[in-house]
Amino acid sequence: MSIDILMATYNGERFLAAQLDSILAQTNTDWRLFVSDDGSKDGTWEILCGYAARFPEKITVRQNAVNSGGSAANFYGMLPLAAADYVMFADQDDVWLPNKVEAAFRALRRMEERYGADTPLLVHSDLIVVDERERVLYPSMFALQKLSGTGRSFAKQLVQNCVTGCTMMCNRALLEKLTVLPEHSVMHDWWIGLTAACFGRIGFLKTPYIRYRLHENNVEGAKDYSSLSASLRMAAKKEQIRASLERTYRQAEEFREIYGAELSDERRGILEAYLRTENAPLPEKWSLLCRYGFWKTGWNRKAGQLLFG
Repeated sequence: MSIDILMATYNGERFLAAQLDSILAQTNTDWRLFVSDDGSKDGTWEILCGYAARFPEKITVRQNAVNSGGSAANFYGMLPLAAADYVMFADQDDVWLPNKVEAAFRALRRMEERYGADTPLLVHSDLIVVDERERVLYPSMFALQKLSGTGRSFAKQLVQNCVTGCTMMCNRALLEKLTVLPEHSVMHDWWIGLTAACFGRIGFLKTPYIRYRLHENNVEGAKDYSSLSASLRMAAKKEQIRASLERTYRQAEEFREIYGAELSDERRGILEAYLRTENAPLPEKWSLLCRYGFWKTGWNRKAGQLLFG
């Protein structure tokens, strides 16, 4: 019943030690950490090697000969390393609360008791948003971004990612669905969440078990969608909204290419309906969005989706 934790790193020396220490301090100790560095130019590799030397039974590190091209590709490249029954994903700059692994493991085991261990399952949680010094900025990232832990359907996952990778744990059945890795996924967590929603179940823990660090290199990671000014800024980015939605359609197309033969009639119908919304006239688009629940959360997101999608 062991757990493999996968961490992708790149130029993360500033906060890496704190993250590694928080993983080493977990109440559940039945885990191994695999770290893949993407050719860091700072002291990240030296820090990793130091921890691996001190904790060889817990931490294994490798450095990619060629930069993979981003964290998603780096994470995908590590999936073959995961041989445990359960897999988690870690960012290089957060801080895990001591019971994060334990809480996720217990929740996923309960899901397996209910749905069966052969069902692809994923559990994720809310996050506490902190600044560079770990001072709390927002106690809930889901509240900040107007997300909902109940938005776990296949239709919802097609249009909006409701799963944050650094909070999720997957079971072996879900990992075995990821043998063909995509070229056009928006992010690794979105693709994994989409796969879980299509073929299995997604569970959500309202309690945050991670301090998500907001700093100059990840300022896009915790946007505030609650204010009028934020909505106006979004409205001014028409091309960015269009490009963002276009990526969801390309991701959906690739999902169809990879899993088309395995889809139930219901799932295939949902997927085809979402792809039709891309070029549908406005009345038909409105009808499809309402019928299948393809709406993003928040009125400002919905407006951008309808007007610029």
